Amino acid sequence: ADEFLNRTPSQWAGGLSSENQLDRIAAVKALGVLDAVPELNEALTHSDAVIRYWAAVEMGRSGKPEDMTALDAALKDDNPSVRVAAAAAFCHLGQPEVGVPVLVEPLNHPLHAVRLWCISSLEAIGAQAAAAKAAIDKATKDSEGYVVRIASRLSEKFASPDTDK
Repeated sequence: ADEFLNRTPSQWAGGLSSENQLDRIAAVKALGVLDAVPELNEALTHSDAVIRYWAAVEMGRSGKPEDMTALDAALKDDNPSVRVAAAAAFCHLGQPEVGVPVLVEPLNHPLHAVRLWCISSLEAIGAQAAAAKAAIDKATKDSEGYVVRIASRLSEKFASPDTDK
């Protein structure tokens, strides 16, 4: 589609400079609907981590790995949510060798919410997460119950010969 809600990608991209964060989020989500990769790449460099996060999510959903430069840079973002979203995007775009190692690193993060987001992302990428089996097994001993449950489910899944589920 060339337009979404009668607006072009460049018009939506203009919304990224809005003072209102909800307007900026609406803009980046609309750019995702439009699969506007150049504009999403620009959003990946935004000063607002929430916008960078949603840009990474939308890049992964787009299925269009045209220009991965900004997404690659997002793997080193200061914000762990942006890093996790970028890593998951790489997995969704068929590059788990790039994304999985980045998803594993924050499994040791001091904030349980970050660990939960990482293990949830590993579960979401399915069989691609099998490469992280050792880290997943270690996460079964996490102090956070939700992390343990997901890690245990994944560990059990990857212990069986059929890991395509």
